[in-house]
Amino acid sequence: RLLSDKIASLIGMSVGVQQDAYTIILQIPYIDRYYGSITRCIQELFKTEYDLSEYIMKSAIRFGLFRRRLIHVARRFGALRKNVDIRSSEIRRIIKMLYDTVVFKEALNEFITKDLDLDSLENFLRSIRNNSIEVVILRLNTPSPLTSLALTKLSRKLELIPPERMDKIVLESTKVRLLEEVRVFACLKCKQWYEIARIKDYVHDLRCKFCGSEEIGVVACRENEITSIIAKKWKNLSRRERRIISRLKRSRDLLKEYGLRALIAMGGRDLRMSDIERIAANFKDINDDFFKAIIETERRRLERIRW
Repeated sequence: RLLSDKIASLIGMSVGVQQDAYTIILQIPYIDRYYGSITRCIQELFKTEYDLSEYIMKSAIRFGLFRRRLIHVARRFGALRKNVDIRSSEIRRIIKMLYDTVVFKEALNEFITKDLDLDSLENFLRSIRNNSIEVVILRLNTPSPLTSLALTKLSRKLELIPPERMDKIVLESTKVRLLEEVRVFACLKCKQWYEIARIKDYVHDLRCKFCGSEEIGVVACRENEITSIIAKKWKNLSRRERRIISRLKRSRDLLKEYGLRALIAMGGRDLRMSDIERIAANFKDINDDFFKAIIETERRRLERIRW
């Protein structure tokens, strides 16, 4: 991956990469035009020291081995059902669903500590830099026997994945993720109680544990923000704190009107209250179409944020 990134930066085009335990295949466009520059890039790469840990942290999602590790950890944490069959190529659409979550961080930690051998790799690269190992670049008219075998294996990996199968995987993952999302629950009556909990912890009984009121609001904020509001007795607040209270009140109203539908939708990422209200109002039942509406709204919100 590091090699393909360097070559891609050099030629200004994407470079495909496939690898197994014995071979690395780079798919380089217009290789004849850039052959001299590419060979120099390869030679310089092996002579330069890199912080491999930092590079892997930034590039892990592109490793097939990491994607398989992510699936394993997601199943263990309950973010994916164990009976859902997922291939490595199918995980791309749900990586962003788990990105920067506890599941993702644990998968990254296990990937680095269990799946990789960075010490051996660093020793190998050090041996090249010290000239203990020589790198030889050969240009052949036909593939070598080992290359022919690698290309044959690569061709067998290429297959079409039905889009409907991907959609089902994303749907099942989203159902679990929404219930696992953590939010701040706060009482708008006694204004003393709050709790940081998962959405699924309050799907059956959403009441204040101090006064028993159902005047509960739900918001995504930091704990120190809600404790600051309570400490100030909900007065003389900053603009950010006033926005949090406004969202708490709006969410309380939606919970009263739409109940569980609104609560689950509040687990959506970066959704506005207007988004949550529209989704909750459009569905009388919590079914696949309900979750698909949340997925689509999240996608649109993400596109707006990017642009």
